[in-house]
Amino acid sequence: MSISLAFGFDFVIDKIKETNGSNFNNIQIWEKLFLILIFGPILETLFLNYLPILILKNFTRNNFVFLIFNSVLFSLLHNYSCFYMVFAFLSALLLNFYFIIVMITKDEMRAIKYTILLHFSYNLSIFIMSDLLKII
Repeated sequence: MSISLAFGFDFVIDKIKETNGSNFNNIQIWEKLFLILIFGPILETLFLNYLPILILKNFTRNNFVFLIFNSVLFSLLHNYSCFYMVFAFLSALLLNFYFIIVMITKDEMRAIKYTILLHFSYNLSIFIMSDLLKII
């Protein structure tokens, strides 16, 4: 497991270096699909939804604080342009709101799984519109 994670991190770091962190035009389609449909939703849900809430729970139980803090964090890590950051913030509000609702009404593990699936679906729809159909 740790070997596959290490390979995955090395692969992603190499791809980010190749693309300067923002231009995905230089990578193959399967690499792009892996990054935006698998790697991104899993890591972002764990490190930008779940982990900040675990840490913030030591200071507050206010779900609004969780929502705003996690959404700002998400948008700061998607800093390709000002427009993209605003778009990422709005998208993160929806994903984080969903995560918090499922976490409250169900449990943390379901919140993680369902948010990964929602994020995957969202990224897939953006990928189809922007890369395959050239709409966006």
